[in-house]
Amino acid sequence: MFQGEPLIIGKYYFDPIHQDSICITSLKFYVTLKDKHEERYEDKVKLMEYDEENRHLTYHQNLTDVPSERELLIGIDSTLNTCGALSGDLDPSVGMYWTWNTGYINVKIEGRSKNCSALKHEFQFHLGGYSGKYKGIRQVNLELHDFVKCKMAIELGDFFAATDLRQKPQVMSPSDEGNRLATLFANTFHLIR
Repeated sequence: MFQGEPLIIGKYYFDPIHQDSICITSLKFYVTLKDKHEERYEDKVKLMEYDEENRHLTYHQNLTDVPSERELLIGIDSTLNTCGALSGDLDPSVGMYWTWNTGYINVKIEGRSKNCSALKHEFQFHLGGYSGKYKGIRQVNLELHDFVKCKMAIELGDFFAATDLRQKPQVMSPSDEGNRLATLFANTFHLIR
């Protein structure tokens, strides 16, 4: 969503905070549903891609049956980042992998903005990192018992309200700004009835 409206790839939305028009051209991110006691969970990591064909993101897991000891995470932890070549949604060919020393891109948000200072007014946020102070994985803080008869929404208007595209239109590697944006993105998730 963008300020309560369903997100349509390629459509411009008005950001009243920065008096800007913003268009999302690509949104991809990894979702992990992890049992707090499991060591291996790569089969529970899913790449979510929102594009013109996939206007609804579907995680093929009945969240009403998720026990409270599970965590909903955005991104991939250090274990998977360091275990070598993987397949499926984690295959580097899907375009969500930097290099061996920086690992996976957890969240990729790209688009255009009238206020954006970059070439062709394009912004790119490739958020990730898995070691040291640049651990990009984030927990989504929602009460799991609230999932019954609810849908989860991502409010990108909140993300861009706290992001000045004139100052920082690109994040392309693990960084302090990448950490801030990763937390901001995880906080855009909420439940709707």
